[in-house]
Amino acid sequence: MLCPEPEGLGSTVSMDCVKGEDEYDLDIFMNYGYAGGSPQVLRWVTEHMELLHDPPYSDWECAITCGTTSAMEIAFRLFCNPGDTILMESHTYTGTLSAALAQGLKIQGVAMDELGLVPEDLNHKLENWDSLKGPKPSVLYMIPCGQNPTGSTQSLERRQAIYRVAEAHDLYIFEDDPYYLIQLGEDSSEDSDKGLDTDDYLRSLPASYLSLDVSGRVLRMDTTSKVLAPGLRCGWVTASSQVINKFIAYSEVSVASPSGPSQAMIYKLLDQTWGHEGFIWWAMMLSVQYRRRRDILSTACKAHLPSGICSWRVPDVGMFLWINLNLSYPSLAMNNKDSEWEAYRYTEDTIFSKAQENGVVVSKGSWFMTNVTEMRGTRELDINIIPETLCESYTGERGEEELKNVAYFLAAGTGDICGSYQKRNLWHPERPYLTLGRNPHLAAGTPLKDINGKSLRAGLLICWDLTFPEGFRALVQDGADLIIIPAYWSTAGGEDIRQLNGDAEIVFLDSVLTARAFENNAVVVFCNAGGLSRVTLPILGSLGSIPPCEDKVEVFGVDLDVLRVAEERYKIRKDMQSLEWQYK
Repeated sequence: MLCPEPEGLGSTVSMDCVKGEDEYDLDIFMNYGYAGGSPQVLRWVTEHMELLHDPPYSDWECAITCGTTSAMEIAFRLFCNPGDTILMESHTYTGTLSAALAQGLKIQGVAMDELGLVPEDLNHKLENWDSLKGPKPSVLYMIPCGQNPTGSTQSLERRQAIYRVAEAHDLYIFEDDPYYLIQLGEDSSEDSDKGLDTDDYLRSLPASYLSLDVSGRVLRMDTTSKVLAPGLRCGWVTASSQVINKFIAYSEVSVASPSGPSQAMIYKLLDQTWGHEGFIWWAMMLSVQYRRRRDILSTACKAHLPSGICSWRVPDVGMFLWINLNLSYPSLAMNNKDSEWEAYRYTEDTIFSKAQENGVVVSKGSWFMTNVTEMRGTRELDINIIPETLCESYTGERGEEELKNVAYFLAAGTGDICGSYQKRNLWHPERPYLTLGRNPHLAAGTPLKDINGKSLRAGLLICWDLTFPEGFRALVQDGADLIIIPAYWSTAGGEDIRQLNGDAEIVFLDSVLTARAFENNAVVVFCNAGGLSRVTLPILGSLGSIPPCEDKVEVFGVDLDVLRVAEERYKIRKDMQSLEWQYK
């Protein structure tokens, strides 16, 4: 139906201080309140949730909160213990990151695409969870609509796929959905405030996880901050009665109760003045205003941002425009930077400063990254970390979703990514699932220094790359002294291999690691999650190993002067760099 402005939408409201003259007056809301919220406000909120979401089970309830950030902090305490790992989108709301880390929780990011969290990557991480990291995650946190910061909105099919993964791995879902009612529609320069239809607006609202929750595994968080006023510090959570009862019990000994004056304002406005129809009309008009702003910003981006460097997807929900930068673009090439990460940070710092100088506030993408757990480790422990090989989702040249195997070098003290590498030599069973890297092998500057204070350059390879000498030679020619190879290389071998030689894989690794160190005059560090690990140098050979199937931490002192002596003796690097070298 076409909806004119409902009666009372522009009316003022009053608050009576005489006891008994109003269902919710000053005498009530200025006193201690119920931890789950006032019954008057709860009644309206419960009706609202039934109208918009209608959870598919009977024993569900709502509780009023002191805003989503407070609700999130309580939810973490209810569902997690210090040291647990929670799953989140690869970029997410900074307040949630801070709340999780403050409680000693670890964060595992899950790959995203234009539709949000990728269910295949979620399933892959859970199916291949390494128990050495701690217990398998049991909580998944998401912002499914107008995601902060990427602006992505999950389709119904995407939500159903993620919910199936959650059921298969017994995940509990935290659905943080503050932008749900801000429906922007498609990118358009036309005004759309004429002939507004509340039925069309309600049909545009996506199915929430709460509305799909057939097994009682969703805690939904809503807030007044994005649709009324953030200063109210008020919202609500919806879940099964069992969860809500525990939530209220914890609220009693923490926040005690939501703000009485805030609840009174919400009650007077939403229940006594607007009603459900008026609130929907308000949300629809708010969406129109945000749509105008979205279109103005989108038009400005098209007019002023270079398409070869900047790319973005116009959001259809919420209030965020996520801009991707192509750092490989020639005018952005930063040959004086030691790593892609350093170039990235330099670029975003420059943009942030220049925007601020011109009265524009932008947010840095690095603020929202969920790999902060590894970065905290590099800062607090002051060690360099090369995480296990990671499968990441991305959009390929044909516009299709693809997976790549990537390794990173995280710098001690800062957590900065000094270098990264996508696996080029895929083992035969990997090829149906992964795309091979095509970027050249490049060494990266690191915080590591030799005894004279000279910085070391390091190169990264992954697992099966060990078999091929070309990658090593390219890294050495780019100045690498240290080559690190994270791997999952089982030493068991296949049945046919074991029948011929039960130690075949050990012989393979022992021979090739020694050869690569000698023929390239480099320190070769092979970090193997599935078998033999070893540090190998020319002249000295193996400095030490960790045997297969043994969990152990070893520390090896590496005398880099060995590389100097080896070069003086064999002159391998000099020959490689010579114009007469016949293998160029």
